[in-house]
Amino acid sequence: MSEAISVAVIPAAGRSTRMGRSKAELPYRGATVIEATLRALGRGGVDLACVVLAPGSTLRDTLPGDGFVRTRENPEPQRGMLSSVVEGLLELGGARNLAQRGAVLVVCPVDFPAIRGSTVAAVIQAIENGAELAVPVHAGRRGHPLAICPRLIPAIPELDLEVGLRQLLDHHAAAVVEVAVEDPGIHLNVNTPEEYRRLP
Repeated sequence: MSEAISVAVIPAAGRSTRMGRSKAELPYRGATVIEATLRALGRGGVDLACVVLAPGSTLRDTLPGDGFVRTRENPEPQRGMLSSVVEGLLELGGARNLAQRGAVLVVCPVDFPAIRGSTVAAVIQAIENGAELAVPVHAGRRGHPLAICPRLIPAIPELDLEVGLRQLLDHHAAAVVEVAVEDPGIHLNVNTPEEYRRLP
C-alpha cells in the first residue's frame, strides 16, 4: 500500500437556505453533522482535512483543534461549491504541490454525516490501486465522496466554476472507477428538515 498522504476538502460555505439554519451544526449521533462527516473521513484514512467556510461563519469555533482539521474562508462562496474546493486546495498547500507529493484527494460535501469510514477507505484504496477517479456506488447509484488521483488534482483550479467538479468526471469519464459499497449514507445529504429527519 502506498504511503502517500490522503487529504480531504469539505465545502461548507453554503447558506443552508432550505434548512433555515446551519446544517453543519445540526445534532447527529451525539455530535454534529460536520463532526460526523469529519469522523468518517478520519476513520477512512484521511490524514488532513480542510473545511472551507463562508465569511463570518461561526462554524470554525465548533471544530476540533486536534491538527486533523484546517479551515479556510471562501471570500465569494456564491461562486459555487467548486470555488470552495479550490480554496481548500490552497489551504492544503496548493494543487501542484499536492500532486507532487502524491496525495490522494477526497472531496466530500459537509452534509453527508451518515457516510461510513469504510466507504472513504474504499475509494482511497481504489486510487492507490491505480484508479484516477473513484466514486462509491450503492443500489446502482453513485454518491459521495469523490476520490481523485494526484495527477488530476492540478486540473481542478482550471475547471469552469459554473459547471463545477462534475466537469472533471465528464472530461475523464472513462477513468472513473465505481466502487460498490454497502453504505446508503453516500446518498443521504441534509438540505431540508425532511432530509434531516430521515437520517439513520
